Amino acid sequence: MAFAIAIVDREKPPRLTHIYDIMERWMPKRLLDKARHIDKDTAKRIITAKMLENSVIGKAEDARSFFSSKILT
Repeated sequence: MAFAIAIVDREKPPRLTHIYDIMERWMPKRLLDKARHIDKDTAKRIITAKMLENSVIGKAEDARSFFSSKILT
């Protein structure tokens, strides 16, 4: 089980305060249900493909440092 949080709102300058909440309250239920059935390796492949598609990383090998992050393990 994981505990995921997301930024759900933020105030305008000059304060720029971020408002956080747990992911389950903001993610559509059908998407959460679908995600529960994806194993970790498949999830990594899907995320890597999207990161490549959106030019977040240049090559698949670059995803290794992202997935080795303490936050994701």
